[in-house]
Amino acid sequence: MSFGTTLKRIRLKHKDSLRGLAKKINLHFTFIDKVEKGTAPISNNFIERVIEVYPDEEKTLKKEYLKENLPKVF
Repeated sequence: MSFGTTLKRIRLKHKDSLRGLAKKINLHFTFIDKVEKGTAPISNNFIERVIEVYPDEEKTLKKEYLKENLPKVF
């Protein structure tokens, strides 16, 4: 699963629309849509804002982010 897919699943689980989450984290909804589709880069600031909205999902969000952004050790 990708970070974007995980974010979308979490957002829908909490019954937030793209615009609803965008308003909560003070970003444009099109950027969040691009993150969910994997076409926009993810910053630490972005993740921190999302975790403020979904603190119970911190571990899951960080895990998916690290899986995508840490080089493979093999």
